[in-house]
Amino acid sequence: MVKHSEIMNLREEEISRILEQLSKQTDGFENPKIVMIGGYALRAFTSLSRYTRDCDFVLKKSEGWNFEQNTR
Repeated sequence: MVKHSEIMNLREEEISRILEQLSKQTDGFENPKIVMIGGYALRAFTSLSRYTRDCDFVLKKSEGWNFEQNTR
C-alpha cells in the first residue's frame, strides 16, 4: 500500500514541473503577469515544510480590478 507521504511527494514533484513550465511560458510569470498566492507562495519565502492541496494564482483583468457589472 502506498504511504500518504509518498503520494504527497509525487504530487509536489508534479506541481513543481507544472510551475516550471508555466514560468517558462510566461517569461518568469511576467507576460502575462501572474501572482501566486496561498500555501505555495508562502513556502517559496519561508523555511516551513507544509503541504497544501491547491495552487492559487491571480491574473489582473485587462480592464483593471473591479466588480463585474450586470448590464440588464
